[in-house]
Amino acid sequence: MAAPDSLAREIVYGWLAGVDPLPAEPADVVLGLGHFDREIPRLCAELVRAGRGRWIVFSGGVGAGSGDFGQPEALEFRDEVRRGWPELEARIAVLETRSTNTGENLAFATTALADARPDLYPGSGMRTALVVATPCRLRRALATVRRHWPEVRVAGVRPERTLAEEEALYARQGLTLRAQIVGEIERLVAYPARGFIVPVEMPADVRAAARRLGARV
Repeated sequence: MAAPDSLAREIVYGWLAGVDPLPAEPADVVLGLGHFDREIPRLCAELVRAGRGRWIVFSGGVGAGSGDFGQPEALEFRDEVRRGWPELEARIAVLETRSTNTGENLAFATTALADARPDLYPGSGMRTALVVATPCRLRRALATVRRHWPEVRVAGVRPERTLAEEEALYARQGLTLRAQIVGEIERLVAYPARGFIVPVEMPADVRAAARRLGARV
């Protein structure tokens, strides 16, 4: 029997938002990828504060995921750190403010690191990174980082939110989470052939649930 939509959403969301075990040693960089989700910079700050990472990189300009931000996402993230953990602002190594999508996040952050912090350049000064993204975007974010920074060992971290909480976050921006997760699944299937991300193996139950929601996969 086909899963009802509610179960299908849970299956797809749970897979997209899957996290990795944190490494035992502090990561060289905590990379916060731009989005209207203000929990991203808060989580980045908490990871550094807890000794899980050494430096913060925020990447995000103004794009489809900026929501109601009044300035580039990276600057909103910096301001969130200033408000909650002002002592950690000095741990922000790079603010990349030009990118409009996830691929540009990585491409432009790489250039910014080369210019401003060559000691943290991927593969030399940066060997490990924690990638922080909004839950339903996390799997694609990791696949994008692995495409651009193959020499860096990465682990994904995301804000702890249930499906209902994530749906409410999107609804406050006038968006539906269902459309977002369907789009994420379709991008994970299409993007490897375009060179945007590394291939990602999708479990059969996730693919079936995504089809139930209308994904063309």
